[in-house]
Amino acid sequence: MVDEYGVLEYGQVFIQYTPMYEENINDEPRSREDPKILKNCLVAITKNPCHHPGDIRTFNAIDHLKLRHLKDVVVFPKKGPRPHPNEISGSDLDGDEYAVIWHEDLVPDTPNYEAYMYDSQKDLPEHTGEITREDINKVVLDIAEQDYLGRLSNLHLAYVDLLGVHHETCKELAGVISKEVDSGKTGIHPKSEAEIKELAKGLNNQRPDFMENKNMKSYVSSYILGKLYRASCRSISGWNRLLSYYRHLKHLHISTPDDEDEQSLPIEKHKRETDIDPLLLHENYQQHIEKAKKFFFVYKQELLEILSLYHLQHETDLFCRGLKQNDIEDSAQCEFQQLIDRTRHGIYLYIIEICPSPKCSLDDYCDSCLDHYRAFSSACYYHCYQEANKTSARRTQILSFPWIFSAYLVDVKLENLRGEEKSSTNRIFGTAMSNTLQKLIDERRLKLEVNIDNGLALALLNKKNSGIRSSNCQRLYYKIDWKIIVFIEIIHNWLNRHQKILSKDIQDTENEISPKPLVSYECWNTILIKFINPTSSTINLNLNELSVGFQQKSSPLNDIYYGYISSLSDEWNNNENFTKQMFDIFHQFLDICFEHSLETKDNSFAYLSEYIILFLQQIAIQKEFKY
Repeated sequence: MVDEYGVLEYGQVFIQYTPMYEENINDEPRSREDPKILKNCLVAITKNPCHHPGDIRTFNAIDHLKLRHLKDVVVFPKKGPRPHPNEISGSDLDGDEYAVIWHEDLVPDTPNYEAYMYDSQKDLPEHTGEITREDINKVVLDIAEQDYLGRLSNLHLAYVDLLGVHHETCKELAGVISKEVDSGKTGIHPKSEAEIKELAKGLNNQRPDFMENKNMKSYVSSYILGKLYRASCRSISGWNRLLSYYRHLKHLHISTPDDEDEQSLPIEKHKRETDIDPLLLHENYQQHIEKAKKFFFVYKQELLEILSLYHLQHETDLFCRGLKQNDIEDSAQCEFQQLIDRTRHGIYLYIIEICPSPKCSLDDYCDSCLDHYRAFSSACYYHCYQEANKTSARRTQILSFPWIFSAYLVDVKLENLRGEEKSSTNRIFGTAMSNTLQKLIDERRLKLEVNIDNGLALALLNKKNSGIRSSNCQRLYYKIDWKIIVFIEIIHNWLNRHQKILSKDIQDTENEISPKPLVSYECWNTILIKFINPTSSTINLNLNELSVGFQQKSSPLNDIYYGYISSLSDEWNNNENFTKQMFDIFHQFLDICFEHSLETKDNSFAYLSEYIILFLQQIAIQKEFKY
């Protein structure tokens, strides 16, 4: 909206937003936050469509007393040579929605590009005489038939990747798209079908890889969209394999050309069953199992009769119905609701019978009744899912039964979450790391050069002696926590031996467009030095002079090192606190990668961060590392 008070100068905006409210899954007390004002910070503002380089603009967000009653809107100044909204994709404040970004890493630090002149279009054609129904139909059909906007946007995307966003062809095309957006109102299409085809010829039937156009020749894009696309491709395979474990998440599956290959993997043969969530099990659920079996048997038989009578394929057809309903669907829904009501009433009679209080009723439960309800719903959940796992035919797998008491199941889960002292994520991560360490010990794959005369001290080699034999190099022994030693061993083995992404010789140009970019040993060493020598350390290690020592061959000291680590590994398995510490170490390591990537603007560190995240993804998939 416009600053009607005239307190904002050209280039300033006022923004007061209401933080989004989300309830915490752990049911922890959480109050709604008060609206926040962006004060004295640089913000980037844009809106769709955003094709011209001037469509995203930076402003100074300020606070002003006269504007504080305005919330969840962008207040633009009325001063200046041209309205700011018009500079942003030709906006006219008719209900437009803007994207506002103020994170300092995402706000451009370059001057605003000259905005496109969006008001330079031709005069609208005049209509003489009365507007008839035929005129209206003609306009509606013209809008429906013309698929120009999507085609022009795709051409712009391809041209930008080929020529750059500042090229005249791309800027002109951005203006054309803006006019095409308004064609429904103006009746004017800036480009004809023939002109669009001629424009497409300039791309020589080529498209960047991230557009995934199977009808065109594909080339590897060297720009940010190409890099993000290939990074996504590197994680999609693992993501889809993770989803394959959980049938209720299969709608999140991402289709790829390699889907057929993924489906042939043997990884999920033993995971066709639906896992039972232990957090949904009440401590007394076993007391109600026999009664739950009887109720479930009746519910299942009657539900299958409804499905058969009304020719429905699955129980989900009773829950998920389209807006277009008919008498048959209404009848099925009515019978299903009656079944639910009968089941709930029968269970109410069962609970009242075992309740010690004579005062309980359908509308007023005592604490004992509520606890019985929760335990019984948990028993229904357990038995229902156990039976489903024994049934191969999808149609007869009935999973809806326990969820007619969903409120009680939610109570059970929340109560179990409150009582759970250890994070399952920490346990999975810690267990995977422990198992992998044992494999490295068994296979004699520990590589770090370590001195154990007085605890564990990591060998750091002087880079100036790089031409000298390793045995003769000057060494600095740096005392370090054994858990960090173990973490480095596992990560190094995974990156170097399994992923094979560490390399001495990297061609930057080729590496940037590679499906799997390599990371230099120099980059890896820099992160390791920063990791073992945090800023809080009293000893300052020079990144440019030292490198972490890795052994190429075994030595007599290795046996002592292996024995030392093996004994500590046994201690780890008996101390659950180590799992949390190991997960914290992972986060520290990842933070260092991110921070150094931002500091140096070197993509090698960004790639390393990505591989570390894939490292965590594999744990989620297989609960261990595969070498």
